[in-house]
This record gives sequence, C-alpha cells and structure tokens, in this order.
Amino acid sequence: MVFRMSRRTLSIGFLFFAAVARRGAAQCVPANNSTKVETFSALRDVAAVLGGPAGIELSLEERGRNVVAMLRDYEGSSNPLEARLEGTLTGCELNLVGHNARGRVEVRGEIGVANFNGVIIRQIGKQLYSEKVSIRRKKAESTPFTTARVRQQSKPIGSG
Repeated sequence: MVFRMSRRTLSIGFLFFAAVARRGAAQCVPANNSTKVETFSALRDVAAVLGGPAGIELSLEERGRNVVAMLRDYEGSSNPLEARLEGTLTGCELNLVGHNARGRVEVRGEIGVANFNGVIIRQIGKQLYSEKVSIRRKKAESTPFTTARVRQQSKPIGSG
C-alpha cells in the first residue's frame, strides 16, 4: 500500500513539474510593450596562455518577438570580434542573422531556463563553419551593448 501511494505521489509530482516547465517555456517571449535583456556566456580565462579570455558571449535584447543581439567571440584578447545580429523569438526558438568583420553570422537555437542551446554558423569568404553551442545564462551585471572595456569595470553606464 505504501509503495502505491509513493508511486502515485511521484506521478503527480512529475505531472506538476511538466506543467510548470511547459508554462515557463511559454514565457520566453516578453510582452509586446516590454523589453527583456539576457546574456549567455561561455568564457574561459586563458590569460596565462593567450593573454585574455577565450570563448563566446551572446547578449539579447528582446522586444516582443523582435530581437537585437550582440555575439562576441573572444580569441585570447580583451577586444572581441563582435557581430551585431537581428532576428525573431518564436516561443523559445531564437533565429538571428548579422555580420562581423569576417562575414555573415547566423545564430539558431532554443532559450532554456539556464542555457542557450543552438548552432552558430559563420561564413568566412565562401566557407561556412558551423558550431554547436550550449551557453550558460549569465547574471545581469551591466548593459549588454557596452564595449568590453566598460563591461569589465562592472559599473552600469551612467553610474559615474
């Protein structure tokens, strides 16, 4: 009898969790009259080897279904290669397109509770390079579209 009660309780708990997870996913797109800012980052400190951080950072500014973004590629320097991107957010599915100094960049994937999981496609000349990524959500520390120099100071713009 005890086994059946715990199995039933477990089943109810699972159904509740699934309902909450589905409801949370539906909240990826902010209301039409609001703006949501989020940043996902996969940076490693490799200063001892390369002189600066290495990895990627994706900053999103979501206005309803419309998204403006900045993808920063850190290649061992504190000055990243930046790509300004624009696109849409449908449910939790993100589709962005833009350019950096080397060529066209596309970002496609899904925003989750703790991660962005997707693909970054970079075009350099006529070659296409595809990279599967899982980038962790970063706690907000400053405005996402500031330069790396200002962001490293950990002060919001206008705080003097």
